[in-house]
Amino acid sequence: MPEQERSLIAYEIWQKANERFDYFITGVTGAMCAYLVQTMKIQPISASPNTLELVSLGVLVFSTFAGAKRIEAAINVHRLNHVMLHHQEMRGNLLNSGDPGVAREAQIHGELADKTRPMADAEAKKTSRWGKGRNISLFAGVLIIIAAKIWAAYF
Repeated sequence: MPEQERSLIAYEIWQKANERFDYFITGVTGAMCAYLVQTMKIQPISASPNTLELVSLGVLVFSTFAGAKRIEAAINVHRLNHVMLHHQEMRGNLLNSGDPGVAREAQIHGELADKTRPMADAEAKKTSRWGKGRNISLFAGVLIIIAAKIWAAYF
């Protein structure tokens, strides 16, 4: 098995695992939101454990939103990479055809590929930012829930 094939297989395995992890974390966070809504006792906002649970619900809703936006940005990265690779392949095929009349068309495909790369990079940065937002807000939301449950025992 050539080295390149193994690296592509390893990347594909990593990519699928990464996508599943994103789906799992976003789904679990959404389930936590549903649980909080079901068990929450609606009371006026005050310095109480119930208000802290409401705050944690807001933080976890943001985490779920950030998880969905991360998934969306990752899909856009894949789409833009596909477009960029398509134009690079078309350019390569045209240049390898040996036909001198296709030079302009090959140049256009090259320019389109070059224009797509910054867009893919920007989406990749969004993926990272949304992922960090999801993780931080998930951690904060869980800590706030724990604090509310502990506080409720002493309230």
